[in-house]
Amino acid sequence: MKKPREISIIGDKAFVPLTQGFCAVIDADDLGKVEGYCWHVFIDKSNIYARRTAHLDDGTKKTIQMHREIFGCDEVPVVDHRDGNGLNNIRANLRACTQVQNARNLKKYKSNSTGFRGVQPHGKGKFRAQIRNNKKLVHLGIFETAELASQAYETAKSDLHGEFVRPNFQAKPVGGLFR
Repeated sequence: MKKPREISIIGDKAFVPLTQGFCAVIDADDLGKVEGYCWHVFIDKSNIYARRTAHLDDGTKKTIQMHREIFGCDEVPVVDHRDGNGLNNIRANLRACTQVQNARNLKKYKSNSTGFRGVQPHGKGKFRAQIRNNKKLVHLGIFETAELASQAYETAKSDLHGEFVRPNFQAKPVGGLFR
């Protein structure tokens, strides 16, 4: 059995070291839920998460995700990270949601050519804004710049999806807190 890595506590936050040089942050009050285990990083196509493997009595293994362990409710279908950072597991950053609500908080795809969600090139030098609502595509207009199209998308997204909005104009974190 591997020896758990040493957790650092700074103020009211605890920093849980993971594999590959990553670190997850939690509230120090939740230390009892994560200490004593070997947590590792899991990188999927859209995010990075902290998780561990539990060995069950019947000889099988079960993957435990840190954010679900901290949230503490197995019945919740999805636990969402408000800021989209899968390693930021402080309680204020976690919320219960449905799969549909969680999908509204996704990052833009790597294949996105404009740099903005909901904005596509349209003809020569113009940009189209559109959004999905209840599985229907809603056309928001044709704009002179990608930024103007993005602003129309942002307004519609905020009106339709409320708190589950990932802004196109989100401030980038300074420094590499989690790696």
